Amino acid sequence: MRRSMYVNFNLYEKLTEKEQDKWKELNGDKWSEFRNQMQEKYFSPIYEQVNALDENILQLLHNMKECSSSVYQSLNEIGDAWISDVENLGTCVRQLTDLLEQDL
Repeated sequence: MRRSMYVNFNLYEKLTEKEQDKWKELNGDKWSEFRNQMQEKYFSPIYEQVNALDENILQLLHNMKECSSSVYQSLNEIGDAWISDVENLGTCVRQLTDLLEQDL
């Protein structure tokens, strides 16, 4: 069975019930300050893990982001994409697949 392509980075859904209640009660600057605290609590560990990755893995992820963005933008704007962008995206997908399947 295929796994979902959706990755949940919704901050509110990561909060505990108590934190969600506080989120709903606060307004203005107090809400902004609380949101920043919760972002730090829940997303800092993720950012630290990403930053700890080998530089080759980070480069591959950045390449995937750039290629995917270019292909998406081309397809979105004109319904077509440069073959070189598609080829680069394919290369990145194959490399990332090999990495994730631990078949380098």
